[in-house]
Amino acid sequence: MKRFGKVLLGLSLAGSIFAGDANAQPRVLQAIASATSPPFSVVRDNGALEGLMIDLCEAIAADNGWTFEYETMPFAELLPTMAAGGADMICSVFSYTAARAEVVAYTPSYYTAGEGMAVLATDATAYANWLEVQNERVGATAGTVYEAAMQAAGFTNVVPFPSDIEALAALAAGDIKAFFVLDPVLRYWVNELHPNDLRVVDTYVPTRVGTFHIAVRKDDPELLAAVNASLAKLSGTGVVRQILADWGLH
Repeated sequence: MKRFGKVLLGLSLAGSIFAGDANAQPRVLQAIASATSPPFSVVRDNGALEGLMIDLCEAIAADNGWTFEYETMPFAELLPTMAAGGADMICSVFSYTAARAEVVAYTPSYYTAGEGMAVLATDATAYANWLEVQNERVGATAGTVYEAAMQAAGFTNVVPFPSDIEALAALAAGDIKAFFVLDPVLRYWVNELHPNDLRVVDTYVPTRVGTFHIAVRKDDPELLAAVNASLAKLSGTGVVRQILADWGLH
């Protein structure tokens, strides 16, 4: 896990829009994020943490006069960290499930999407549904809704990987038949890391479409109310839409 100080990328954007409450006492909040979930959150080679969720959380921080301290970790550790009281907020890709809602409180959604499917570039099959590879050895990122959904659908050999990067490396090596993860994350990594040896299946229709939210501590209703109010303001003024567009999402 890696700790970061205050990230200024999103704050510089939001600070030009919201002056904040000059009388508010500064509040330092602990935020956690996946280090390998672009375009939502990613740690670059130079150590910088960035992504649309970092921009969005920083815009909310600017609206409230807060400061975030960030810690990155594998995706599968986000929910257990919140359950243990180790953070105030998840500033990363995080969809709604009823089970997760027992642990965290959710804001209204800011984005909706489903999973994508990646295969070897030499595999020209026009897949439309993940059940077509139900009996194959396939990959998913540990802790994601896709891992659980495939297991529930009767997949016989789902391999959980600690990160998307490791799963795609296994796919490129021929160790798995296909890999499933959130479509924009998948497209980003395939284009970045495996543009010649892997492809995202454009004929594929997602099975698990979900809504994506900011998750906060369940025992802090005042924090949730403040985040919800800022998110509504940012949505109403077009800032959320602009942040998504800046990262290639619509």
